[in-house]
Amino acid sequence: MKQLREEKKRLHRREKELKWQINRGWRQLKDGFRPENIFKKRHSRQQDDYNEYSMNGSSILERTLIYGATLLARKLARKAEENLDKVFGK
Repeated sequence: MKQLREEKKRLHRREKELKWQINRGWRQLKDGFRPENIFKKRHSRQQDDYNEYSMNGSSILERTLIYGATLLARKLARKAEENLDKVFGK
């Protein structure tokens, strides 16, 4: 009997732990899809891309042109990918 009670307690603790993990995962998922968080992630990715091209000593105009060209190239690549997906029926 004692062994059954201990097993029941163990299973109850495990159930609570799993419920907590599910709730935490659900909260993280909901937070990830909030518009302000999506914007932050997108902005952070763009900033990271910009930082990859560390341009020490270059002018503001040069940095602006390179950053704009990078964004344009990315946008064109995404469009090309979408068009290829349409052509190949993905």
